Amino acid sequence: MATKPKVASTGPTGPATPPAPAFDTGSTGGFAGGLTSPADVQSALTTPGSGAYAFWHQDDGKKIDPSRPAWQQTLSGFLAEAQKQGWLGNALSFQKNFRQTDWFAANKDQGLLYATSKFINNTYPVDIQNRSAEIKQLATEMGYGTLSDSVIQDLADKSLFQAYDSNAFGNAGYQQILKSKIALAAQNGGTQGITGAAGALGTGATGPAVAPAGGTALDNINSLKSYAQQMGVAHVDSWYQDAANAINNPSSGLTVNDFMGQIKDQAKLDWSGYADKIDKGFKVSDIVSPYINSMARILEIDPNAVDISTDPYIKKAAGLTVGPDGTSQPMPTWQFENLLRQDPKWLQTNNARDSLMSTGLDFLKSFGLAQ
Repeated sequence: MATKPKVASTGPTGPATPPAPAFDTGSTGGFAGGLTSPADVQSALTTPGSGAYAFWHQDDGKKIDPSRPAWQQTLSGFLAEAQKQGWLGNALSFQKNFRQTDWFAANKDQGLLYATSKFINNTYPVDIQNRSAEIKQLATEMGYGTLSDSVIQDLADKSLFQAYDSNAFGNAGYQQILKSKIALAAQNGGTQGITGAAGALGTGATGPAVAPAGGTALDNINSLKSYAQQMGVAHVDSWYQDAANAINNPSSGLTVNDFMGQIKDQAKLDWSGYADKIDKGFKVSDIVSPYINSMARILEIDPNAVDISTDPYIKKAAGLTVGPDGTSQPMPTWQFENLLRQDPKWLQTNNARDSLMSTGLDFLKSFGLAQ
């Protein structure tokens, strides 16, 4: 068997040990997978069932371009050429020529480390378990902790193929790519992308779509809901979930501020009479606070319970009439309070009873029937 590659921990916070070269530079012929004799090579080329056979035959059936050396185009062709040319006994020659193959051009060092783990050294079961745990943790931090095990494992398999060692996995750029893949898997209920060491594009594992819950997704949803409430804008839950998914996906290029901007623009349409103030940074909740305070006092309710995005009294007060320019005109406070006193709920309040008693007493006084 070939010398086992010395790969650092796959954890993004693991030791910063530089990854080993993709090829062992010892006398066994590097990534020849322990194939040190013509008989071993012949076995790998012709005997199905072994990991070495699976690797060296993964691109069999590929259409050969007659204008280029055939041994560069398939792995089995390369291995036969390596045996013929004596590269198996010279690690440098093996490495140099293997790097000229189409497989290496497509998969690079990380794909080679993955293939070594999966087909040659049999470390893949441990590697996939560790990487699955790391991706599960990242998914949970993002708010997708309920992604199915099959989807997590498929993401882990693709991750090992693209970023096998700890340096590649922990790279900030790759972490952004991985977050995009997790967000898309959660949103679409499955994975797509590179499948297997051959680097073929195809559909991976599938599972139910996962709504963002917890983690940074929930933090962003709560922030957007709070801002929308302050701006008097109502959105359905799916709008917030879609926003959280987009923010979680770095490839979207969208941030919380982008969606807050959308909420602000909607507020300027819903509360057109205050568009200038909104543009200057005022929140609708602050602008209509006199109405909210009047409601709390007249109807004896908790001011925090007033949802300005849906409350009919606040909506009416903020847009009683429409001016020549098409903008709404706010209602005077005294008129708004008189409107509130027409609500049957007002009759159940203490201030209504006090007001009615005071009015009745004044009426009696006017006829000299009371002092």
